Amino acid sequence: SPEMSLDTKYPYTLEEYQFDVSRWMAATKVAAERQGPMIALALGGAARTLADNIPTELLASGSVADLNDGLGPVQRSGPRLLMHALSRQFPSDKESIMLRTGLEFFGFCPRRGEQSRSFS
Repeated sequence: SPEMSLDTKYPYTLEEYQFDVSRWMAATKVAAERQGPMIALALGGAARTLADNIPTELLASGSVADLNDGLGPVQRSGPRLLMHALSRQFPSDKESIMLRTGLEFFGFCPRRGEQSRSFS
């Protein structure tokens, strides 16, 4: 679940999750066409909602896609397409920190009755 990246004790990032998934895919005896749907079922929170919008056939068989990684349009596996969708929806930790900081900055407003002082 993407919400796990906000945990104060151990923030579990998308990059760590992708690494764990790649290890699982290399170690499992689960057939390749079942891996994408199984990964989608293991997701939680907002990531599960995103995965629920991806057709099962696409998760199982993959598709030819250009993911702007320099390889052009080539056959991609279901898990690879799912990871790409997750990374687009939930930016990396550095990007999300920058985005959150920007939103906090532009969302700033003084408290009622708070006075501002100028420095010269």
